[in-house]
Amino acid sequence: DGDRVIVQLGAGDGACLVALDKRTGEERWRALDDPASYSAPVILQQAGQRVLVCWTGAHVAGLDPTTGKVHWQHPFAPKRMVINVPTPVVSGDRLFVTAFYDGSLMLKLRQDELSVEPLWRRRGASERDTDALHAMISTPYFEGDYVYGVDSYGELRCLDARTGDRIWEDLTAVPKSRWGTIHMVRNGERMWMFNE
Repeated sequence: DGDRVIVQLGAGDGACLVALDKRTGEERWRALDDPASYSAPVILQQAGQRVLVCWTGAHVAGLDPTTGKVHWQHPFAPKRMVINVPTPVVSGDRLFVTAFYDGSLMLKLRQDELSVEPLWRRRGASERDTDALHAMISTPYFEGDYVYGVDSYGELRCLDARTGDRIWEDLTAVPKSRWGTIHMVRNGERMWMFNE
């Protein structure tokens, strides 16, 4: 981001997130005491400002990408283990995250101030008996009122973004296996889906 490289380290002493000077490697800022996850940070627009969104091992957090100042945090700690891999996705003023064991969370990005509100949270009884979406590796595709993603054992699903309810499920796009994945790329009116 500009002259900074922002990484999720999960180091101690407030260094879950660290911004480094891309030329020298010197630390510019550090933020949060959370454990790390595997999810990549993203930068989005909220309330007229650029906000760095990171899904750590304990929260979904919004920060100033220039200074590391924390604007907001919403708890989403794992019940079993940190296995948050998909990147957070945004459509309009909604932010969606999903994890293999812990299901799905939809947040509303307030546009009058830098804060979030939970819209819904869905979690099945287990990673096999799932509700909404329990993705492992695949980052979902989110557009308008629909979220498309791959559930824990390869079930391609479409969710109603307003409620988390499943609209449809397809069992032919991905081989049925634990941690089934698809990498989705939008190409005009079509979606390229690369599975394993």
